[in-house]
Amino acid sequence: MIYVSIDTNVYVNLLTEVMANDNVEENDTPSQLEDLNLLCKQGVVTLLIPEVVKLELQKSNSKLEEDYKREYSKLVDYIDKYSESSWSEIRGVKKKIIDLIEEEQDNKVYYWEEEYAKLMNFFGNEYIQHIELTPDAKC
Repeated sequence: MIYVSIDTNVYVNLLTEVMANDNVEENDTPSQLEDLNLLCKQGVVTLLIPEVVKLELQKSNSKLEEDYKREYSKLVDYIDKYSESSWSEIRGVKKKIIDLIEEEQDNKVYYWEEEYAKLMNFFGNEYIQHIELTPDAKC
């Protein structure tokens, strides 16, 4: 039996990187974990999910939209500042760029929410082993 544990940062990266060929609604498991899911179902691999990973993911999930808005607003502010000092033709493009940024932000939030729900469902499968965070847990 092979035991696998994946760091929280890998899951966060998985949830923030929109794959060009992903059909968000198609699968019930995050697309990047399909192969791992198959190996777990077949009993070849046991995925270990420490409670701390779930807690960190919940924390990331709770502040995601706020973080995206803050980061994307920095970009919009930069574009506003730059376009004020530029010739008038760029102002026409500014609205299109800002609309594109806002659309991208909405898409990222939507993708995260969909894939986060799938990830939590994946963690709930009977072939996934959970490790509780207890005072007895040692490295």
